[in-house]
Amino acid sequence: MPKPRSSSAKASLDVKAPILLAVICALTLYAIAIGSLGVVAKWGLAILALLAFGELIRKRMNFTRVFYGIYLMGGKHGIGTIERLSKSGQWFWKGLADWGMVLGFGLLSYLMFRKDISRRMIAFGILSMLFFLVVVLPNLLASISFINIPGLGGIQQQQPSVQLSLPVTALQYALYAISIIGGFFLYLIASMVYGAVVILWGIADFLISAANAAPNYSILTNQVPGAAPIIPGITIPIFSGVIALAIILVVHEFSHGVLARIAGIKVKTVGLLLVGIVPLGAYVEPDEKAILKLKKREQNRIFSAGIASNLLFSIVFLALMLLVVLYVLPHFISTAVVVSSTVPGSAAYNAITPGSTVLKWNGHEIKNLSGLQQVARNDTPYSNVSLVTDRGAFVLHTNSTGKIGVLLNQVTTITRNSPVSAAVYFLYSLFALSFLLNLFVGMFNLLPLPGLDGWRIFNASIKSRNVIKWLMFLSIVCIAINFLPWVWRI
Repeated sequence: MPKPRSSSAKASLDVKAPILLAVICALTLYAIAIGSLGVVAKWGLAILALLAFGELIRKRMNFTRVFYGIYLMGGKHGIGTIERLSKSGQWFWKGLADWGMVLGFGLLSYLMFRKDISRRMIAFGILSMLFFLVVVLPNLLASISFINIPGLGGIQQQQPSVQLSLPVTALQYALYAISIIGGFFLYLIASMVYGAVVILWGIADFLISAANAAPNYSILTNQVPGAAPIIPGITIPIFSGVIALAIILVVHEFSHGVLARIAGIKVKTVGLLLVGIVPLGAYVEPDEKAILKLKKREQNRIFSAGIASNLLFSIVFLALMLLVVLYVLPHFISTAVVVSSTVPGSAAYNAITPGSTVLKWNGHEIKNLSGLQQVARNDTPYSNVSLVTDRGAFVLHTNSTGKIGVLLNQVTTITRNSPVSAAVYFLYSLFALSFLLNLFVGMFNLLPLPGLDGWRIFNASIKSRNVIKWLMFLSIVCIAINFLPWVWRI
């Protein structure tokens, strides 16, 4: 007679089946992503695959179903790690949380938290904000090419729907000033408001063209979305995207847990919020009622810890990405800047052929988008730009915003096709996405929206409920408007 299986063998089988299903699901999503279907069809099939495999995995792993396809995977694993971290380097964790509050709210942090944060930390936080503005943010272009959102993969050398009198440099300085005053919170709000104004202006321009003559659809299709969903396999690479999201969520939530334990709050559960196999969120469940009984300083440290950790890790992954880009990647790939389209009525329209490769910009050799951005930053309104492409040389006149009317994308070519080059490129995409998404998640969590850290910080620090409600309303409206170009471009 066959011997009965041991409990350990049964447990091994119980784990292997969900892992196999997760691998099959990932391969299915990858096949959908590289297929020739349209974006809407890809989204539909991807959602169906996530729902189906999610249910199969749930039945074997006993996950808690929030809704069909959305599950909570929680347990006690990880609590011991949080406990150990909270007992070592408490000065670092408290300082990190305070640093995050200053980065989040700039000089306003002196008014909001002046009894809780030292002037020395505020000064260090403001210097760190300058570092982000001058060093970190300009490198976004090196990673944004991994985001598959129409119009987002390059420098927008165009303003299809609005012509502003302020030169780009003035807008940059204004944004710098706003960031110093109100940190990443005010930076994000100002960026969303500006994006919403540009989009609404474009919609109005389109409606006017539709009323007076034939509709000019290019006004809408040339708009760049300021907000869009980030879905592995659809809008970001599936494998590096999933790993990057997992890193971000673990870093964010574990930091909340560590600061909660430092404040003496018990952590009940650690887990993930999953859509199928994709980590949509992570959670560390402390005793919420006990947190609300803490002093405001300790509450804010817990709330800001995740934001601070994401911003810190964005710097770490930026350094790793730059090391790969500067010293490793050139041995395996080559990059080029290509004109993807030109704006009707602009200087480049009917002059530069889409598909042309940019070789020089104002006499400077161009190899990637980051280098072009540094050169194009010096372009001023109503001046000449000397442009050399593989299809000819041009001298074009900029408009009132210092643009010539081209949309540029970076094209990457693998020069040495081997497993090593594939591994290097994977690391590049992982570091780039981890840098980009850590930065975006840290900033987005500052918004005063229910469920986000910013909401809890504002409720703990601002007495006026009306101020919080108006900021919440402004955030929701701006996000919705910034999302619109993505809807009509799919």
